[in-house]
Amino acid sequence: MSSTDISQRPTVSQGETPRSFPRQPPHGARAPQTSASPPPHPRPRVLRCEGTADFIAALPQIAGFTAPGSLFLVLFSGKQAGTAARFDLPAGEGPRETRALLDMICSVLRSAGAESDPPALVITSEQTFREAGGAPWRRLAERLERRLRREGVRLRELCCVAPDGWASYLDPAAPPGGRPLSDIEQSPIAREAAARGETVPDLAALAEIAVAPPERLAAVRAALDALSSPGLPEPGVAPPSASGSGLDAPHLARAVEIAALIDELLQTEPGEADAVVIARTVRSAEHPGEWLLLVLSVLTRAAFVAELMRDSGLARFIDLPVDSDSGGSMRRLLASLTAEAPDRERLRAATEAVRGIVGSVPEERRPPLLTLLAWMWWMRGLQSVACRHIGTALGIAPGHPLALMVRRLVEIPVTPPGWSAP
Repeated sequence: MSSTDISQRPTVSQGETPRSFPRQPPHGARAPQTSASPPPHPRPRVLRCEGTADFIAALPQIAGFTAPGSLFLVLFSGKQAGTAARFDLPAGEGPRETRALLDMICSVLRSAGAESDPPALVITSEQTFREAGGAPWRRLAERLERRLRREGVRLRELCCVAPDGWASYLDPAAPPGGRPLSDIEQSPIAREAAARGETVPDLAALAEIAVAPPERLAAVRAALDALSSPGLPEPGVAPPSASGSGLDAPHLARAVEIAALIDELLQTEPGEADAVVIARTVRSAEHPGEWLLLVLSVLTRAAFVAELMRDSGLARFIDLPVDSDSGGSMRRLLASLTAEAPDRERLRAATEAVRGIVGSVPEERRPPLLTLLAWMWWMRGLQSVACRHIGTALGIAPGHPLALMVRRLVEIPVTPPGWSAP
């Protein structure tokens, strides 16, 4: 299955470029640089691009990651870059091999309303100019340009970067062997990032889980062994409360306690959570109803989840079947959540918090947390990372119900609400 990743980094508001990139000046020449006095109040740093090489240098900061063998789509609002979508390159450049990719790009552009502001497309090729006998993926670029022209979409830029050079497909003067990578490496944007010590991870690294030292693993295992808390009751076990939430007071208190776990994790540095808190989170995630409460607590503060549990009958959702093609199910509920824009910073912080504890958990107990992590990456628009985590979870527990359900969910790329907004 090919993957689509849509970055929602807050730094997307920092990209600024001319409305159309000027053609690359002769090698060694550069357009004049401008400077301004520091603003009286802090504001986002602006990345000013004088040409295509600068834009390619800025792409990792716009997307938040690097990814060879990909096609990046960057939307704009006027001169300001929005977020970036990443697509797997197809197996080949023929009509049948590229049709699905072209359809997906057009769909994303339509949903983002990109008709008025031309987007930019960058191919990150693993094939060299030397191997391709010119610019790699040129046939794909030509198909893209023709299809988008039919769709009424003008392109700001369409370029590629390879291990031995880069070029704009729109530049008739581009050398057959590509322009030197030093144009990108010596860009003021790249030099400033290096001077600040900024590094951007490879996409594959985002799915990596650091395994904790043996002593921390032992501490979490001991905390898990010491816990004896049951999951939320099966449907009909708890007598209905007077508030109509469907839970009696003790079980409502238990639900509120579970909802607070994400907040507890957010209050500690990633990877430094208390072993008991980790164990409580694991035990909760192992029960589907409680796992769903953790999901809701990622999207909003625990106190609000508690209010919903008391006042709006939210408790009925903990009794939903994990998956079903008829009637209500957790999968259908989770799919419906994509219609609302989440708190991006909370979602990002929760992703790092859960990612930081997975490696502290005994491997056989990791699938529920990996499934939660997969859902969070999917909600952030990074389908490929989500699929990696689901693959790991199912590798540990092939029939895990939550993992199977979330696998169905993440097979469909999600376009987060407002993803194109700078």
